[in-house]
Amino acid sequence: MPPVAQPGSRAGLITTLVIFVILFLVAAIFAVSYRLDLEKAQTGEESYRKSLAKLASPEKQEDYGRLSEGERTAVDVLEDRIRTMGALIDPATASDVQKTIGARDAAIKAAAARVQAAGVTLDATTTLPNAVKFLADRVAALNDRAVKAEAERAAALAQRDDATTKHVADIKKKDEEIAAATGRVSEALKKLEETYKPADAKYLASQQLAEKTIGELKEALNAANTATQQKEQDRAAAQKTADEYKKRLAFNRFDVKVAPLRQPDGVLTRVSSSEKAWINLGQGDQMSPGMTFEVYDANEGIPNVLAKADDQLPIGKASVEVINVGAGQSEVQIVRKNPGATLVPGDIIVNIVYDKNVKLSFAVLAGDGFDLNQDGRTNPADADLIKRLITTWGASATDGPSAVTVNTDFLVLGKEPILPKLPDNPNADEQYRLDQAKKKLEAYDTVRQKAIDLHIPILNQNRFLYYVGYYDLARRGQ
Repeated sequence: MPPVAQPGSRAGLITTLVIFVILFLVAAIFAVSYRLDLEKAQTGEESYRKSLAKLASPEKQEDYGRLSEGERTAVDVLEDRIRTMGALIDPATASDVQKTIGARDAAIKAAAARVQAAGVTLDATTTLPNAVKFLADRVAALNDRAVKAEAERAAALAQRDDATTKHVADIKKKDEEIAAATGRVSEALKKLEETYKPADAKYLASQQLAEKTIGELKEALNAANTATQQKEQDRAAAQKTADEYKKRLAFNRFDVKVAPLRQPDGVLTRVSSSEKAWINLGQGDQMSPGMTFEVYDANEGIPNVLAKADDQLPIGKASVEVINVGAGQSEVQIVRKNPGATLVPGDIIVNIVYDKNVKLSFAVLAGDGFDLNQDGRTNPADADLIKRLITTWGASATDGPSAVTVNTDFLVLGKEPILPKLPDNPNADEQYRLDQAKKKLEAYDTVRQKAIDLHIPILNQNRFLYYVGYYDLARRGQ
């Protein structure tokens, strides 16, 4: 059982607690009051400092503090001084004085800027009297320099004038001497001319004659040199052409009357009763359908067509046309066969254009044209047909007056141009046709003669058609 509390001790505890609370509250109140007073004092001090800063900077405040005299503050002292200055200055002119002072300061700054631009340093904060004195000294120095420079310029001008005067006098003297010398020379020349005038005339005439003769000799010499050079060039060109011809004739030229027209291209290997046969040329031998060959007897050989006239041309036993090209042989169709002729294996075939080893070169000159179907009229398209046959069968064909070269193997000529007969007084059109015919005949003869000189076989259209196996097909217009 716990002890029973005494009434007196409980009351004392409560009393102590109450007193503690009261003291705490009083201390808190004092603390809050002190805090408020401190903050108020700090705010006042800050406001004072700001107000004081508006009146003067911290550095100035220390300076102004020295103005205090005894019980009087620095402000009091400054106010007394301001009142004293105000008594000395008329209030009505105070604003003008301030303006004058501002204008003075501006003038000093502007003067400082201008003299600084001129290379002279002037402190913008200096007083007006000092600035005026400084500028006056500078102006005086510059004036002295200007006076000295003007004196030097005047001396130089005077010296120049003296030199000019002397130079003019010297020139005048020289001109007089030159004039006198010129007069003496003119007089001497006049006397000399009078003395030698007759001799000069004779000398001039002889000199002109000599110059003329020399000019004519030079022209003749130049003409001779030009002719010699031209002849030398012609000789060199002819020698070059001859060398080319010799090379061409030594290695590639055929015998006109024997070799190219009398060498067979192949033989018949088999003949059927159905007007068909086979030849020993096929794939790999540059064969193509449409090629034609003339067939000759193996024992008689190929006749020399060039040695006979056109009306004595012996045709072959038959003409055949390739229709199928096979391996090692080709099937041909017999398009023409002489009456009573019999084709047998071994008969030889020839086409002047065809050569399985060499691509021959043909030149074609139409002249007055070709008449392949023998109807008595030339056809411009026949020349194109001949060229097409040549190229189709593996050779090359060129046409025109310049077609014949050292590389040409055969020349195929059309009809020789015939000059028209004109009346006694031909008109312009008739004369033009005659002139054109002469040009065509001249070109025709030139090409033919060139082929003769180069030993190139010449074939007319009938000889060509005989040796390609196309004579009968051409007459039928195929």
